[in-house]
Amino acid sequence: MTGGDGKVRRAVTTALALLPFLTLAVRPSHAVLLRYKFQPGETLKYVLKMSATGQLTTSMQPAPQPISVSGSAVLIMKVLGINPDGSYNLRITLQPKDLRINVVGAQQGQQPVMRPMTFRVVMTPLGEVRKIQLEGAQGKAPVAAPPGMGGGLDPSQFVTEIAGSIVFPKGDVQVGQVWTGRVKLSSPLLQQPLVLATKSKLVKMEPYMGRPCAVIDTVAEIPMNFSLPAFGITSSGRHTSVTRSYFDYEAGRVLCSKGQFKVAISSQAQFQQPGGATANFSMMFQMSGQVEVTLAGSA
Repeated sequence: MTGGDGKVRRAVTTALALLPFLTLAVRPSHAVLLRYKFQPGETLKYVLKMSATGQLTTSMQPAPQPISVSGSAVLIMKVLGINPDGSYNLRITLQPKDLRINVVGAQQGQQPVMRPMTFRVVMTPLGEVRKIQLEGAQGKAPVAAPPGMGGGLDPSQFVTEIAGSIVFPKGDVQVGQVWTGRVKLSSPLLQQPLVLATKSKLVKMEPYMGRPCAVIDTVAEIPMNFSLPAFGITSSGRHTSVTRSYFDYEAGRVLCSKGQFKVAISSQAQFQQPGGATANFSMMFQMSGQVEVTLAGSA
């Protein structure tokens, strides 16, 4: 073997030895695999803060009434188990702390009242919501309406806040990459699923609350065209939101999400009056505001 052949062989051997490291070097340094990671029995506690204003117009009150929502609520997510396909069974409870709905001009006893809500949710590690069900929905609406408002404010306006709006792609994501998601939200209350469309971007990677986080901007839109036979309500409209989330990609959970939302819903309803007579009711609801959800603890 000549000296030249020996040099070539040593070069090839060295290259083969370095191949795994060369492969890692080629992989983008800011690529990350985004997945939700929960354990059976785990409980996550979030604090939700909301501030919003809008107006409410009804067939009984044709003049627009200013309406506002402000305050905070506690959102508790319990991981009930993991299905064979890897999806999570979750129970999510929203407990209004000092979250209040105020209709300007209404008497104290005529103000809508927030009630605690509990959802059963099936969600994949990618954030795809396969099923969402409001517990006890057949009994009473989660928002007690003022007298004369029939079935009350429908629960669908809270669906996207509870289910979340980040749907992850299957592969690694690089800083600056944009992806889209599409989720069907089904419920026994709804005759047809609601379709949530999202567009997200990995803005940067940075520590947040002492944890390694992916900073993600998301635009979400959901047509609010649905029917709630249990409450005699038919509605149409649209819900849009823009949020920035800090996602702990090692622990697999959202640490904080801040954003703005806008919703406009037109509803028609039929309800029974005392004596059995049927009355028709219509309502136009518009609102915009800010929402912030922050992880307060886990167990």
